[in-house]
Amino acid sequence: MIQHPDYADLFRRSPVVYSAFTAPRDGTAIVGRDADGRCDLIRWRTGADLEEGSEPYWARYDTDEEFEFAAWIPSPLSNEQILQMYE
Repeated sequence: MIQHPDYADLFRRSPVVYSAFTAPRDGTAIVGRDADGRCDLIRWRTGADLEEGSEPYWARYDTDEEFEFAAWIPSPLSNEQILQMYE
């Protein structure tokens, strides 16, 4: 099983940090940082991922809870690694 990376450390070491409004809305996993400095692996939930009538939103990958973030960096994990992490 793959261990969760230290997302806050990845943010500190990242040479580039992007504004939230530039984040990809195609389901790609990214690491988001909220206004309080909390970091987590997130994705844009839309389409088949949602219950009928629900609006798309940014969600934590592990819980699908909404995550409001101010900045993001690319995920260091591939989709395969993410799936293995949550087995």
